[in-house]
Amino acid sequence: MPWQIEIWQAGQLVVRHQLNLTGQQICLDMQGGDLADLIPWMGSAAVFQKAYNGRITVLMKNSELASLFASEYPQFTFLAPERYSSANFYACYPFDKWNEKELVHSPVNYQRVNPQDYADSLLMTISEHQPPLLAAATEDCAKAYGKYVCLTAHAQYKMQEWNNPDGWTKVVEFLKKGGYRVFNLDDEEIEGTEKLEGENSLARKLNLVRGCAFTVGVASGYGWLAWACGKPVVLVTGCTENGGDFPTKYRVSNAQVCHGCYHRCEMPLKSNDACPDGKDFVCTSSITAEQVIEAIKKVPEYKEK
Repeated sequence: MPWQIEIWQAGQLVVRHQLNLTGQQICLDMQGGDLADLIPWMGSAAVFQKAYNGRITVLMKNSELASLFASEYPQFTFLAPERYSSANFYACYPFDKWNEKELVHSPVNYQRVNPQDYADSLLMTISEHQPPLLAAATEDCAKAYGKYVCLTAHAQYKMQEWNNPDGWTKVVEFLKKGGYRVFNLDDEEIEGTEKLEGENSLARKLNLVRGCAFTVGVASGYGWLAWACGKPVVLVTGCTENGGDFPTKYRVSNAQVCHGCYHRCEMPLKSNDACPDGKDFVCTSSITAEQVIEAIKKVPEYKEK
């Protein structure tokens, strides 16, 4: 939406400028984003760049995150925040999160919508939840490891996790009985799963996800990574409403109990381990292993041995 500003002084027009982004030097400040933010944000950024043919600079907090996208977007410059100078840009879009109650920097509250819809609202784009391009695989993990799935059980907040104490154990047992190796993407241990040997970098985890049959887990950054790779994701969630995460046909939730707290609680939480509604995470503790297993069976790529 092109807008125009006018500055008057003592009855005289001093400045008149109409927004024109075409071909301009533009900064997208994503330094506050983690993996689960950057993947949907970059989907919108790609649409934005194509629309205006702009020279886009993206600020990200570290080079490891930037390396996921840099090779696929040569028209973008990825810059460390400390090298940023506002004088170099026609416009800068800050991708702020949390507590935008007065909507000073964004048209919508970050918590009320899908992260990619939030990015679309900032950039005035229509990305239709198209994932961004990610770096090509540098290792053929399907050939190296055979038939396997990826699992991600941990997230920044406990409310994002599956809080059924026996849930993952039963799901892992089911998958292994079906002939699958189960690789754990998280840093934390998950009983019965394997981890990559040697370097455990984000680039190697991307290789691992690219080679898996499908992924099972929560809406962490690795869940978003699998979605962007085009992998089926069996998503176990309770803190978000339907549509609050990446699109998947295999979403397991329980709308009959308290749920969706992420969209209405004050973020960031004071405690990572606290249930925002004081109900002991009933949103996910009420989800059974059998429900998740039934969702897995619906994935076309799932094949028993």
